[in-house]
Amino acid sequence: MSFSQSSSSDSGSQAGILYATPTTSNVLTFEFVRFNPDITNCSLAGPGGVQHPAIFSTDNGMTVVQNFQSELTGAINWTHPATVELPGLVGRQTVRQWLSLTRDRTQRTMVFRGQTFTWRPSWEDLCLYDQGTELIRCQVKRTDSFLKVQIDTRGIPQGLVECIVVAIVILQSGRRID
Repeated sequence: MSFSQSSSSDSGSQAGILYATPTTSNVLTFEFVRFNPDITNCSLAGPGGVQHPAIFSTDNGMTVVQNFQSELTGAINWTHPATVELPGLVGRQTVRQWLSLTRDRTQRTMVFRGQTFTWRPSWEDLCLYDQGTELIRCQVKRTDSFLKVQIDTRGIPQGLVECIVVAIVILQSGRRID
């Protein structure tokens, strides 16, 4: 699976402020890098390779996600039951509720601003699909030392990029969330 690289002048407006300056492409690409020891303590490398220590865990069982301006974009409390909150985007709720496992246990649904998305494996990748159209909105590729993320920014709701980042941290953390 590859994303279209067509040009658009408004693609950055939907990408939010989490990952520096978007390019003119409809695809926002960045990487989770420098795991210490895992994704709950790592940096993000945005367009141009600029790194920012954006994800870190605290001694009280919280993982915090910040944007490149060091503003809080999400918080995960890992105490049972694990909870998630994205200020101004997603009110505090259990991770199990926010990323609910389907009955057949093959995918997780995520509802954001009335739109339903599904996270599910696709070959060796993890992909986020728009449930109504089956359009791939995000593709996550894992290597030994980093995660590469590509997000198709065409027509996505404002704030979805931030939700995607927090969901990736949760889904790739290896922690029990159900």
